[in-house]
Amino acid sequence: MVRFLKRVMLVFLVGLLVGLSLNHNFNSDENSISVINSLRGGGNQKYPSNFDKNFHRLLRKGFPDSKRRVEFEESQRKFYNSARLKLYRTPSLTMRDRKKLLSPEEQDAINYFTGQGFYRSQQDFRTKPNIFDTRESFLLKMHNESNRNRFLKSLQESDSFDKNY
Repeated sequence: MVRFLKRVMLVFLVGLLVGLSLNHNFNSDENSISVINSLRGGGNQKYPSNFDKNFHRLLRKGFPDSKRRVEFEESQRKFYNSARLKLYRTPSLTMRDRKKLLSPEEQDAINYFTGQGFYRSQQDFRTKPNIFDTRESFLLKMHNESNRNRFLKSLQESDSFDKNY
């Protein structure tokens, strides 16, 4: 067991040194993120390359949202809360038994809020904003200026359409 842990630590340290040698400026956040990505193999990125925490905080506070997306999220939230309550009451069940316990709507809601199954590709920040985004994945997509401008333009058009009828 000790030999295994030594090997794991050795691989980790070599990977860290290789990642650090690829970067010349060790103090910037961007380079530390690239070191982490190089250690992880550059897999699924959670945040877009132009992610700005302060801008994201501003988006959270007051960026508008489409009514259809909010309604879909609220309908999913009801099933999600119901599923969480069922799972909380039965902690000793195996995963197979838990899936039998949940209705298809509740399982779909869990997939929606955890970004699994069908929703994984829909909530990825590289895809266009859509009704299947959670509020957080929607805001991540709004870091892209073209997505943001396209959404605001469509929101204006839908508002003007609603006022005319």
